[in-house]
Amino acid sequence: MFAFAGLALLLAAVIGPSNDLPAHGLVAVEALDVYDAPDRVAFRSGRLRRGTTVTIRDADDDGWLAIDAPSNSFEWIDEAAIDFEADGTQAVVKEVRTSVRSAITGARVPGPVVGQRTRGDHVRLVDTPALRLPDRDGYHVFRAILTGPGEVRYVRADGVERQPRQTSPPQEVQAAYLAQAPSGDIKNDLAQTEAMHRAIVRGPLEEWWLEPVKARYQALLPRANDSATASVIRERLAVVAKQEQMTRDALTFQSVLQRSRLRDGSLAAVRRRLAGVKRTDTPSFAAEGFIQPSSRKIEGEKALALIGPDGFAVAYLRVPPGLDTQSLLTRRVGVKGATHYDEKLHARVIAVSDIEPLERAR
Repeated sequence: MFAFAGLALLLAAVIGPSNDLPAHGLVAVEALDVYDAPDRVAFRSGRLRRGTTVTIRDADDDGWLAIDAPSNSFEWIDEAAIDFEADGTQAVVKEVRTSVRSAITGARVPGPVVGQRTRGDHVRLVDTPALRLPDRDGYHVFRAILTGPGEVRYVRADGVERQPRQTSPPQEVQAAYLAQAPSGDIKNDLAQTEAMHRAIVRGPLEEWWLEPVKARYQALLPRANDSATASVIRERLAVVAKQEQMTRDALTFQSVLQRSRLRDGSLAAVRRRLAGVKRTDTPSFAAEGFIQPSSRKIEGEKALALIGPDGFAVAYLRVPPGLDTQSLLTRRVGVKGATHYDEKLHARVIAVSDIEPLERAR
């Protein structure tokens, strides 16, 4: 009962995009963490410095903003799922479907799954060393790729200062044309209107403001002194009508897509919180992360490293004989056992009693 009540309360906090979005903002704190989902326990995929410009796509009343993925964002993809193209800068997905995982510079293991790529998708490779994780067959290799177009990340709203809307170049062009009085020559006025029309549609589709163009064409139509000119104007009006519909459709799609992304991220946060509620009656994990072999030794034996969300070791593991860890490499796990701080390692050491996978094997 508590879980369902909690779910209802958390879902009530998920709201649609504001009417003044998208908008630009400036990072107003020294360092602003960037997350894969609107939750402080989500994977932290980067950090933005004060003064960095961000594009805000959506907001919720829980204090999170969805922003365009930073330009240096990248992800990990399984090398076995792609074929490299001749120029070496791109690859094409050859698997029917493959997962992509979060990435952060300096991490030694890939983060959680954040999306999918399907057969035929082209991905651009990033000049970052591949991750090579040992497994039963040798090594499992992940390659770095750029984030896909339209992907978003999440930051806390209190770290961003919204900027006033700026007049876009297409609107400036339109204002300049509108300031020009008609010449009285139908051909000159038509050419001027067509030039204005072309200037507008060279800009981003979501910024097309075609009402002044349509009004000018409509004003020219009664002045057309021959059927050919009248036909040209009607054709232009038909084109404007189609372009207006395209703009409405694009804005609607963008709004739905942004709402869906923010809601998906918020629901993922809800599920994590509810999972925490359900586990309150069971022993909690001493730590969670990805298992990776290390060169460190505990009492003369090599220890396993447990890599946390930021890509660095959160603890070292003493695994008892007979406990299989090979099948758990590259998967996020929860570790149970007694914990103490090791002065020589300057790190926590967990005497493992059990290890549980927290995600399915691929």
